[in-house]
Amino acid sequence: SLAVFLLVGFQGWLGAVVVKTHLHPLMITLHMLLALFIVALLIYAIARSQNDLLRQIDISKLPDKFKTVLIVAMGFTLLQVGMGTQVREAVDLIATHHNYIDREYWRDSFPIIFYIHRSFSAVILFTNLWLAWKIFQSVHKNNLLLSLAYALVGLIITAILAGVSLDRLGMPPVAQPIHLLMANLIFGIQFFIFICISYADKNRDRLATS
Repeated sequence: SLAVFLLVGFQGWLGAVVVKTHLHPLMITLHMLLALFIVALLIYAIARSQNDLLRQIDISKLPDKFKTVLIVAMGFTLLQVGMGTQVREAVDLIATHHNYIDREYWRDSFPIIFYIHRSFSAVILFTNLWLAWKIFQSVHKNNLLLSLAYALVGLIITAILAGVSLDRLGMPPVAQPIHLLMANLIFGIQFFIFICISYADKNRDRLATS
């Protein structure tokens, strides 16, 4: 919690640097990744305070490779966020070129990274659908993991719809913060599932050796 407090202050300073450097792509990426790290720390602090409850989650029927795929999915999310910051930087340049008007024509100038970012969303979707399906198959209806799986799929679909609106509906301003917020929440849910699995694993190992 103390680390989060200090990092929020540092994040504010870094945000000022982002503006001062006129949205330099590297600084935007660092700013975004630090935001995700702060989210992860907050989730860890909450989970750590509730570790006795989280240890009771039954993951005995989850496939052995579930945690590995989850880590890969988190890596995919970070990669997608990194590409998204590059798209954002390109959009800012395009907006300046168009004097911040005629938003419906910005799409004609999108760089190749935008199309990679757009296509990679399918990889994100199907990887997380697999995770959600395995949770659905393996846990009881009142299991916390099932609620998190539903939330994860809902957030990903919302993020994709916001991205589609940016692509097809002339870059509506409201879709940009929604798209960004969904990315943060998706990573947060993935990390929370990871923490839950980790605590449940420790409890399963302890019971196996006792």
